[in-house]
Amino acid sequence: MKKNIKNAKVSIIIRVKNEEKWITSCLRAVFSQTYKNFEVILVDNNSSDNTIKKAKEFKVKILNINKFFPGKAINLGIKNSSGDIIVCLSGHCIPKNNSWLKTLIKNLNKSNVAGVYGRQEPLSFSSPNDKRDLILTFGLDKKIQKKDYFFHNANSAFQKTIWKKFTFNEKIKNIEDREWGKRVINNGLQIIYEPNASVYHYHGIHQNQKSERAISIANIMDEIEGISKNKLKNLNKSKISTIIPYNSNLTLPQAKTLLNYTLMEAENSQFNNKIFISTNNDNIKENIKSKSLKKIFLRPKFLKSDIVGIGDIIYNCLESIEKKFGEQDIIVVMDPSQPFRPKNTIDKMLLKLKKTHSDSIIAVYPEARNIFVTNKDNKISINESNFIPRHFKKNLNLISLFGLCFITYAKYIRENSYFGKNIAKYEIESNISNLQIRNKKDYSNLKKISKLINEK
Repeated sequence: MKKNIKNAKVSIIIRVKNEEKWITSCLRAVFSQTYKNFEVILVDNNSSDNTIKKAKEFKVKILNINKFFPGKAINLGIKNSSGDIIVCLSGHCIPKNNSWLKTLIKNLNKSNVAGVYGRQEPLSFSSPNDKRDLILTFGLDKKIQKKDYFFHNANSAFQKTIWKKFTFNEKIKNIEDREWGKRVINNGLQIIYEPNASVYHYHGIHQNQKSERAISIANIMDEIEGISKNKLKNLNKSKISTIIPYNSNLTLPQAKTLLNYTLMEAENSQFNNKIFISTNNDNIKENIKSKSLKKIFLRPKFLKSDIVGIGDIIYNCLESIEKKFGEQDIIVVMDPSQPFRPKNTIDKMLLKLKKTHSDSIIAVYPEARNIFVTNKDNKISINESNFIPRHFKKNLNLISLFGLCFITYAKYIRENSYFGKNIAKYEIESNISNLQIRNKKDYSNLKKISKLINEK
């Protein structure tokens, strides 16, 4: 039997995983409602960002779920709730106004109503596809659904007595709300769509899976645990060589500083076997020494031209290596002009290369700033996507950090394809990793930055 909802206690169940960008806005809007008799229960699926830290700034109950299924998470939240009315809200949905909650639950008093779901509106910087989907799905007219079982738990409400008869399916990975809707409709109940109970939903209802985020800066052993012992054994048995191509206009002391720093990074790899330098500078050959440095190759005359690409230099160097040291398996490329590598970059990239069964892997920087493109009249083309706050952008430009670290199988270099077909990316979060030191002016700017950082 359904209870009278007048001033009934509401339990708001919010499912979250890594929602630090949205959770503060979501909870701030929830706690601004005119309807005050509610509790908030967060069901967290092992968030690794600051979601929980930010949520704790509000009066919320926090539950954890390790193996996530949407229906299972909702059921868990309800089992730990004390309200007579249950509201489901996505962790990245923001109630539009302070009457959202009151408006959403007001239709639940009717005995034949199983549940109510509210409108979802795009933000101004949502993608065109998401805007289209939300506008077409969530219209302005209120609906009473007697046959249509569409229901959406990003913004929904139902009485606990209804849930006790129709709990959510805990075995399906998505559309648990529509599966629930079909069961209640088949049992003669109705679903109401209430457009005046609206939330902002940036991602839309057909959101893509989140793209892979930047690799954690945790200790290398964290990465090792995610890869089989056989693959580690394969890496340890592989013939891995590092090629350091060097050509710049720096003074000898400046060049030595960058080269020695890069050599040190290469030496710290637990998998790296041999290190080689390819240069057109005789002074470098005479002044650089390292315990792991097997040989410095002076480039032949035809590779000293300014129009020669890095691919030709790497190909020539590998050819020289294999003539003297035999066939190699994996080649690591590191350019001294990009010295700001996060700790253990080489080993983490080698592990990911094996773990993902990729042909090659390249370090990249996800660039959120606007990149303007000029048209044939040399004018800049700008659209509304250029004004999206950078932390909300779905598709970031990836800046190649080839010189920071690039790893490939030697066979692809021999074939002049270098990358192969399956290319993995290794995202670098640090902005400073973008810096390149190619000439005396760059080096002078580096000294200024170092001085600025070291100032107390």
